Amino acid sequence: MDLLIPDAAPSRSPRRRVVIEATLGVGDITVLTGAVRDLHASHPGRFAVEVRTSHPELWFYNPFLAAVPDTTQPAEHVTCQLRHLVAGKISNTTRYIELFLQEFREQLQVEVRPTRLNGDIHLSVNEQLARDPVQELVGSRIPYWIVGAGGKYDAPTKWWSTERYQQVVDHYRDRILFVQVGLAAHHHPPLNGVLDLRGRTSLRELVRLVHSAQGVLCGITSLMHLAAAVPVRQHYAAPSFQRPCVVIAGGREPALLTAYPDHQILHTGGTVTCSEGGCWKSRTQPLNDGSEFDLPQHRCTDVAGDLPRCMDLISANDVIRRIESYFQGGVIEYLQGYQIDVARRADQHSNPRGLAGWAVASQKTQVPQLSAPKRLLLLTGADDAQADVLALSGERLQTYADRHGYSCRRLAFERDPKRASYWGKIPALLQSLNEPDWEWVMWTDADAYIANLDQRVEDLLPEGIDLLVGTDSCGLNCGVFIARACNWTRQYFTTVQFLGTAGYREDWVGDRLEQTTMRHILKTFPEHQSHVRQTEQHVLNSYPENYRPGDFILHLAGIPQEARVPIFQNLSRGGLPEVSFTDTRRDGRQ
Repeated sequence: MDLLIPDAAPSRSPRRRVVIEATLGVGDITVLTGAVRDLHASHPGRFAVEVRTSHPELWFYNPFLAAVPDTTQPAEHVTCQLRHLVAGKISNTTRYIELFLQEFREQLQVEVRPTRLNGDIHLSVNEQLARDPVQELVGSRIPYWIVGAGGKYDAPTKWWSTERYQQVVDHYRDRILFVQVGLAAHHHPPLNGVLDLRGRTSLRELVRLVHSAQGVLCGITSLMHLAAAVPVRQHYAAPSFQRPCVVIAGGREPALLTAYPDHQILHTGGTVTCSEGGCWKSRTQPLNDGSEFDLPQHRCTDVAGDLPRCMDLISANDVIRRIESYFQGGVIEYLQGYQIDVARRADQHSNPRGLAGWAVASQKTQVPQLSAPKRLLLLTGADDAQADVLALSGERLQTYADRHGYSCRRLAFERDPKRASYWGKIPALLQSLNEPDWEWVMWTDADAYIANLDQRVEDLLPEGIDLLVGTDSCGLNCGVFIARACNWTRQYFTTVQFLGTAGYREDWVGDRLEQTTMRHILKTFPEHQSHVRQTEQHVLNSYPENYRPGDFILHLAGIPQEARVPIFQNLSRGGLPEVSFTDTRRDGRQ
């Protein structure tokens, strides 16, 4: 594979052929990927680099690598062994990536400067577009945090209390779904109320799991390095969003060594007499495994119960407060609506195959049916920019209405220079809700197509709610929703129309959508949440990448306008889409 360096100016001199060798842990190799990135950043086009390391999965799809075959021109070999760390030649301000960069400087005789502190893990296009591992198990994409509540046996001083991890998990029940990971050969005691994937993920699957994770909770372990090195899946916030990570560090290592700028590091350096600058002690008692770490000089002598005192000083409330800060700061949100129900079913010690089987079965389960048909209006509309799409989806909506005895209305919006075209649905909906003819009004965007003509709307309506709304990976999505004609919905949508872009923040769409205001009202005034049910995505709002035959509605959100018409034309003829949906998205959403 030839070297690929975007925007790099090629050197006129021949590239130096370098083979980097290392037999280190997962966290170490993760950081090494960042050092290779920085070598190329410091010397664009000058090096052809091949790596021969442990954990080769971490180098998959890396654009900074090239094949360096054995030829008449010998390659330079760089051996990375973290020599300066092993020799204790680090200061309190040393950063982990500098340990590798220093070995590059010494063995290649070139200056290398860090561009970032984190590693550089890459994913293929298929990995980025695939359903995330949790979604594969539970059938719905919902936010989750990964928890690594243990570690390798060579350094138990880095472990925190299992009971305290459990207190954190219990505190966030119904607000955060925790997914527990860890190698079966390491110390990872089971936690209750989590999705248990211990010993059930390969390293590459763990990368995918981190890619889609909302946050990570762990100690000083490879998981924290992956949390910083694996790119964030673009469905939580703006591209600048960095994955939350809370690290229970204690005082064994210097505070800055493994700290990443966007992580919350619970460090106790300097709070006990032995921890200033890091003590590097590995065990509190001998394990009798023949390791040198059993020797007295490697054992912690300031012990509180089963923990080093520097770890014992960190309480469950300390960790809870750090996690809480991400939510209070507004960068992420707790589980909401249907996500809570999914998390409750998932947070059990289940075999993944059994859980996946439940997911398939649950997708066929409908909410309780109401006894009688409703006076229902199907409502859709668009401005002239989507007239061609509306003609196709509107015709399909009329066919559906005729089949079930519903009424159907298609509207042409006038463009409002002050608001995006999406806002046209709100006044149209309010007008219909104020008409005496309807018990329910169902709105569908022009780019939403009735895929299953046999699905009755009344079969989807649970008792006791006034608004049933679709969802996607960002939460509430008002491309499709069903509103009861009652005082609450009229007042709610009147408030939405009045507030306009209230609660707006940058997200993957980069637009001031009406659904942002709808979410803002429900979040700010939780007393209204009892009127609303957010469905699992496949019920009302399937996207091309997760659509399955039998789903009610296919919504082409985020797909370019020019691609929607041929897709709908093909569907109207009973055919399957002939384009790759995932290749047509333009807004970055996965």
